Amino acid sequence: MDKETARSYYNHLLTLAIRKDQSFGTLASAFLRDNDLQELGLRTDEEFNLFLAAAQAFGPEPRRYGTKLEFLEHALELSESLASLPTQIPQQIQQEIQKTKKDL
Repeated sequence: MDKETARSYYNHLLTLAIRKDQSFGTLASAFLRDNDLQELGLRTDEEFNLFLAAAQAFGPEPRRYGTKLEFLEHALELSESLASLPTQIPQQIQQEIQKTKKDL
């Protein structure tokens, strides 16, 4: 996938996330797993938004908790390099990680 196609697909995914489209979680998971986002030219904040939105898209299905946990942990890692991010957001992500681990 080239950078222009990746940018278009990223924008499409965010549109699906905003609309709370049921296909978003599946499509975002495939995009996140199959691509190196840095190589595709996505900025850190864009990666963060996509990982967090994908993690939030999963419903309360135990079989999805592993993937949700992986996405939350990656979003937390990315949050460390986002200086403009309010401090409450990483704290909330950490709480969600602990809750997901407990649910596992």
